[in-house]
Amino acid sequence: MPTLINCVRILLLSFLLFSLITLKAQKETPYQLNKRSDKDILISSAGTYLIGLYMKETIRPMSITEINNKQIGELNFLDRQSWNGSSRIARNRSDVLLRIGLATPFFMAFDQEVRRDYLENAVLFAEVILINNAVADWTKALSRKARPYVYQSDVPIENKEGISAVHSFFSGHSSTVASYTFFTYHLMRQYSDNSWLKGGTLAFAVILPTYTSILRVQAGKHFPTDVIAGSLIGAIIGYGVPEWHLKKAQKHAQNSLFISPTWNGIQLRYTLK
Repeated sequence: MPTLINCVRILLLSFLLFSLITLKAQKETPYQLNKRSDKDILISSAGTYLIGLYMKETIRPMSITEINNKQIGELNFLDRQSWNGSSRIARNRSDVLLRIGLATPFFMAFDQEVRRDYLENAVLFAEVILINNAVADWTKALSRKARPYVYQSDVPIENKEGISAVHSFFSGHSSTVASYTFFTYHLMRQYSDNSWLKGGTLAFAVILPTYTSILRVQAGKHFPTDVIAGSLIGAIIGYGVPEWHLKKAQKHAQNSLFISPTWNGIQLRYTLK
């Protein structure tokens, strides 16, 4: 059943939904919101998320026979290289990095223009949260992939019998951190003219999910393919949602192809901001 933190999350997102319903005329923001379509996105993704959450929390755990039949040889080549992690320190550190990732978008609130467009940005953030969680929960429920510790003989059998033992694919920590940091990077690209700040935010968006993923493998919570998939999917969602809402004029301004004649031919220049 949904945990308290998930219930709080749903309530907060419901507030954002009702705020969207009363959205006024579009201001001069980098993003284009549509009251009807974005309301539909929030409602459908929230419903999909709730169904996925229920499926994940009520999934059938592995039986004793299934657990005993698990063999390292059934894993793919990459996962066979990292299946015996069990570091409690790595697990705790990954939880800390998750919290840092969760807080990352809120640092953009120090920017006056971001605060001015708080409603539009909050709606985009809500869509990122809901879509990422919906995809993660549905995938975990449908794949029922065993976590690495299921293959470890020194782990108590009662730990392997729990529902969480089949939530390996894909890593929620990796996808969440990646989606939040890449969402932050997209906002930084639109609201800041400082190239160093943009580059630093991009580096942070890559490094934090990568380190989180490494720690999740070392903790024995996920295989390498779990964290790779989680990071990629999270990055696509975190960057893709605001990119999809970006005004066409902004897209053309950021990615431009210039063709100009010269004395001995033509000059091509492609600008990617």
